[in-house]
Amino acid sequence: MKPFSKPLLAKYQKSQFGLIILSSFVALSLLQAENSDLNKNSPFLPPGYGEDTEPTPQAPVPVTNGPISREIEFRGLIQMGGVYKFSLFSKNDQKGYWIRQNQTIEGINVQSFDLDSMTIVVGKNGRAERLTISSATDSPLPVSVAKAPQNNQPAQRNVVANNNQNTPTRKQVVPRRRVILPKK
Repeated sequence: MKPFSKPLLAKYQKSQFGLIILSSFVALSLLQAENSDLNKNSPFLPPGYGEDTEPTPQAPVPVTNGPISREIEFRGLIQMGGVYKFSLFSKNDQKGYWIRQNQTIEGINVQSFDLDSMTIVVGKNGRAERLTISSATDSPLPVSVAKAPQNNQPAQRNVVANNNQNTPTRKQVVPRRRVILPKK
């Protein structure tokens, strides 16, 4: 067998050198990826991702179906500009309100909101109570029929009364009649 020729050996050594450089570049990039803060500073992750947060102690859950729920009805909500507004209806006053969280209108305030259960905590007169959003029903509303008032008096015709000479008198209206001429 014949040993490698010099030009073939030079090509082999160059490819070996390129392979060593390539493998070292890959190893360095992998090491740098492990040490980078891309997971912490990624623009694609939501704020607070990966942070360990301690659960805050929850306040005692307010009463449901108490006296406030008999007076106030939670009808809906809307989010505009990141701010939630809640539609509350006062059954006593027959009046509706749009109230933001921690806003007080006529003694009614919304203290907190839970999006998962669609409930709010409403405060009124020093009491707090949890209200659930009202749900729509499929049943039709009852229809009331207005009856015409019964009048036992007979209908009166236009009667000309000449009690006073200075007042203009009303004349009885005579309906017009149309004459149909015979054909010639």
